[in-house]
Amino acid sequence: MSLHQQVAGCDSVVFRSCIRYIVMNVKSSCLKFEAWSTSPSTLLLRVAVVLLVLIRTDASLEEIDQLHRLTEELLRQEEQLLQLKTATVEKESEDILAARERIVDYAIFEAAQLKKQQMLEQQQQQKQQQQQQQQQQQQQQQQQRRAEEFEDPLQIASLTVSDLGPNEPKEDHQRRVRHHHGQPNWLLRRLARKA
Repeated sequence: MSLHQQVAGCDSVVFRSCIRYIVMNVKSSCLKFEAWSTSPSTLLLRVAVVLLVLIRTDASLEEIDQLHRLTEELLRQEEQLLQLKTATVEKESEDILAARERIVDYAIFEAAQLKKQQMLEQQQQQKQQQQQQQQQQQQQQQQQRRAEEFEDPLQIASLTVSDLGPNEPKEDHQRRVRHHHGQPNWLLRRLARKA
């Protein structure tokens, strides 16, 4: 029996009210209802057939109202699921966008600042190393100068010669140089004066 033949045997007022309800409440949202893996026309036809079967078997208006209430509940749940899904997708999209922004900020700004800071730290370390090397070189030079001042035989000889008296023999001078070799200049002067 075709759908038109089924419709012909029904109360037209009840059928029209059912179809109007289906068109207004189901067809508008069945496209979004992903839980039913059927096309909108198939879903509409299924609901219409269920209503027709109820009407053809002399179903009471209470049973039809109950079907309406169940359908409304399904639609409400579908709307809630859809809103939850939309909110979840939006939240995930916001999280993804925020993460991308953080990555871009890090790649552009923070990474450049880190590189700059590392370069500054390296420059400071190099400066400190250079200063330490210069200080070490200066200390080594000062130590060499002091060692040269204390150990230079020419300085010792000149001091000893200049402090010799005019009548002192040369052997005494050589003995004094050998004896005082390596002593500080001030000590040599004192010894020369005492002699």
